[in-house]
Amino acid sequence: MLTPDYNKYIELIQNFNNDKITVLVGIETDDGIYYLQIMEYGNLKNMCRFYNLQSVHDERYPEKFLMEQYTNKINLTRDEIKEIFNFSLTTCIENNIEFIWHRPPGWKRDDVTIPDMRVINEYCKSEFIWI
Repeated sequence: MLTPDYNKYIELIQNFNNDKITVLVGIETDDGIYYLQIMEYGNLKNMCRFYNLQSVHDERYPEKFLMEQYTNKINLTRDEIKEIFNFSLTTCIENNIEFIWHRPPGWKRDDVTIPDMRVINEYCKSEFIWI
């Protein structure tokens, strides 16, 4: 994940609710409701509580595992996810902040540039993205 605007991004999201972890967006697919795990930010206490090692035998997506172990709830709804996360997509759009995500050829679609996909202006325009 690359951006020339990392310092600007961090400066802007520091004004968000500090009791929540900040992520870019939520995702909803046939596999469930979770969040895009490419840029998380939060206070040290929450981040230490959020990150735990996932067993190799645990078949959940890492994002689902992290949310469920953090909240001690399973199959969280959008509203429950909004209780634990701030979403920063709107801030990125308003401040012209872009992230570049290097992706393999298998991610190729008509609406994303591969290998260097633009997260805000390409990927986050997908129908499964929500905030």
